[in-house]
Amino acid sequence: MSLTRWAFASTLVTLFSASAFVPQHSRSKSHHGSAATTHLYMSAALIVQNKGGGHGELGFQLAKVLSDNDKITSVTILQDDACKDSAEPFQSYATDLPDVKVVKASLGDESMTATALQDILGKDAAFDYVWDNASKS
Repeated sequence: MSLTRWAFASTLVTLFSASAFVPQHSRSKSHHGSAATTHLYMSAALIVQNKGGGHGELGFQLAKVLSDNDKITSVTILQDDACKDSAEPFQSYATDLPDVKVVKASLGDESMTATALQDILGKDAAFDYVWDNASKS
């Protein structure tokens, strides 16, 4: 693993620390009006990928499976902005994965920090599952 990839991996670990992996709970009432405690697990998934050969297709298929899973409430792809939007599968993301949020960033940029990634993903973004789908040299 090159120093750049190591720094990026460390940034992701910092960004999505243990607090991002704590299930969130909700309280609801039963249909009969009596108070009943129900735990609803809200599971957010993040797929990190670059433009490496075949990784776009793998991420696309993984996002499809995850978005069809009732236990996963949101799916985000953090995509390296070096990908060619006019090429498949990237051009099909919007039409074939309408419930998947695709966020682009310069993942090869050595100056990318945890704070910058958090700003790109959204200040309140937290993920229960993170898949590293980036090709390695």
